[in-house]
Amino acid sequence: PRLKYYKFKYADWKANYFLPTGIILGCIGNAGDVVVEEHRLLAQFALKGHQESKESLECVSKFMERFDEEKKIYIIPPEEFTKRLDFREKRIFTVDPETARDLDDAIHIEKIKNGLYEVGVHIADVSYFVEENTAIDKEAQGKATSVYFVHKVLPMLPRIVT
Repeated sequence: PRLKYYKFKYADWKANYFLPTGIILGCIGNAGDVVVEEHRLLAQFALKGHQESKESLECVSKFMERFDEEKKIYIIPPEEFTKRLDFREKRIFTVDPETARDLDDAIHIEKIKNGLYEVGVHIADVSYFVEENTAIDKEAQGKATSVYFVHKVLPMLPRIVT
């Protein structure tokens, strides 16, 4: 027989009892089933379902006017180039595996003087899209991280930002 998971409501744990007592609320499903394991892990670790609120999506909607649908890229406002280093002339390549769902880690290697090499580490920074104390900021803080399952990802931020 396959192991099953049950939803249990804690009632009491008396000092002289080896285990707590409670009420079985129902069967969640078979252990090993991908969807059942997802629900179990979400419950076990008190993870949020990672569904974005309407308010959170509104926070990123103002950036969508600069998104080129055809090229699937965000057009960087010219004033941002005065605040950041521009690495577009460097040969930068991802270090994420072929199976990665987000290509957000990269490096560059460049020979510099005296036989030395410069290695640059580039990590995607989406903080530009997350203003402090907004709905998207508060939701991201509550989630703390993206959650990667075998069959899907529950992103910390709305997918359009990542």
